[in-house]
Amino acid sequence: MLSAVNNLETAGLVVRSVDVAGDRRGVGIVVTTLGARLLRAARSSRSAWLAGRFHRLTPERVKALEAAIEALAAPIEDAALR
Repeated sequence: MLSAVNNLETAGLVVRSVDVAGDRRGVGIVVTTLGARLLRAARSSRSAWLAGRFHRLTPERVKALEAAIEALAAPIEDAALR
C-alpha cells in the first residue's frame, strides 16, 4: 500500500497531508488537481465503454440485468437501513 502511495505521490497525483484531525501520527492523502483530472477522465472512459456494451444488449438481456441488479441491491439496502 505504501509503495502505491509513493508511486502516486511521485507522479504528482496525490500529496501527503500531515496532522490529520490533530493527530500527528496520522497522514492523510489529498488528490492533486492533476490526479482529480485523470480520475475524472478514467471514470468517463469507463462509463462510455460500459454504455457502449449496454446498447448492444437485447431487450431480454436488459431485463435480466435489471432483475439481477435488484437482487444484488436488496442486501445492500437492508444493511444501510440498520
